[in-house]
Amino acid sequence: MVYCKATGYLDCKYHLNLERIHCLAVNEINTKEITAHLNSFVAIARGEKSEHPVSKLDPASRFRWLTAIRSTIIQSSRIHPGRAMDPKKAFQDLFEKMVL
Repeated sequence: MVYCKATGYLDCKYHLNLERIHCLAVNEINTKEITAHLNSFVAIARGEKSEHPVSKLDPASRFRWLTAIRSTIIQSSRIHPGRAMDPKKAFQDLFEKMVL
């Protein structure tokens, strides 16, 4: 997830390694439920039309909601500040370097 206050850019992307999840799982994992939660994070970050009231908020509020520390199925990591001239390119670079 990357947010740029100056441009209002907010995006979220994920890679779910199902093989790894199933190797680590003690009991069966509902991957459809996990995928649905992850997809809701992406939709909220992008401000896509949704029934969820958070998706209607401004980018800064959506970012704060998505990164809030909570006990749920999906938890984001702590916020790491940085600077980039092109937040979209920085997002893709970070995703390729840190996730894939």
